[in-house]
Amino acid sequence: MTIHKSQGCTFDSVAIGMRKGMSQSLQYVACSRVTKANGLYILNEYKKPATLNTNDPIVVELQRLESIAKEPMFSFLHSQDNCGYQFIYHNVQSLNAHYKDILADRSFMASDFLLFAETWSITGDEYEFPDFQLGVETFSSLNRKRQHNGVAIYIKKHIPVIKRMAYPDYEKGIHLAVLYLQNRVRLIVLYSKPGNSCDDIVEALNNTIGVDYQEYISILAGDFNINMSTEDGKEFCEILREVYWLHLKTNPAHWTTRGGTTIDAVFASQDLKCCGVYESTFSYHIPLYGRL
Repeated sequence: MTIHKSQGCTFDSVAIGMRKGMSQSLQYVACSRVTKANGLYILNEYKKPATLNTNDPIVVELQRLESIAKEPMFSFLHSQDNCGYQFIYHNVQSLNAHYKDILADRSFMASDFLLFAETWSITGDEYEFPDFQLGVETFSSLNRKRQHNGVAIYIKKHIPVIKRMAYPDYEKGIHLAVLYLQNRVRLIVLYSKPGNSCDDIVEALNNTIGVDYQEYISILAGDFNINMSTEDGKEFCEILREVYWLHLKTNPAHWTTRGGTTIDAVFASQDLKCCGVYESTFSYHIPLYGRL
């Protein structure tokens, strides 16, 4: 069998007939067909491949990669020098299951506010995030059975909380949590189960925050289960803009789920310094970040 024909195959043992002038790439393909080192046999004298020319495209590219700064894409979320408030929203699909994943994420821990949807939390759950306090939460059910809802807001301990509100509608499956902070800042996190209408969500918002949008700098983040890139989503955004002066800040063209939908979103009553999608290693939903 030739080396070229062996590509894609694996064997318990391989005997390689070495020839003079065999290139580095051919030697790599040949030797990597075997699953373990003691199954590799070299026939004839082993000849080290010739050193690549300095003008070889591979050498040039390796040199280029070594010369550029390896800056992580989201490293700017790790520190907050004079950036105001930073928040991250995420539908975590069980805080109980993924608490340690969040704890290990530098961007989450560097934020001032953590807004969670689908916490699936029940009475008695406690999660300690260093330097954070639990601002407000709703439980996923009235009993101790974990359901696919519940919301929570965690806030840095040095930030005073003026008022807390929790609104769990277990019948419709709409949960809201609201925190009122100093400097007229209001944080709202929402979860609405699939099938609820725009009117259902608006009714829940009316029951919690009302229409006093002029009094506060409001941030609303959540899983609305309304695809913001569709006509229904555009209609919903128009309602929030006209009734609550809440403007969509995330890009509806950027997916917020692994399924390619935009059902998670951030709205705000004033411009944000930045807002976008982050990354998740454990959830079907993609986190969103913003700076106020």
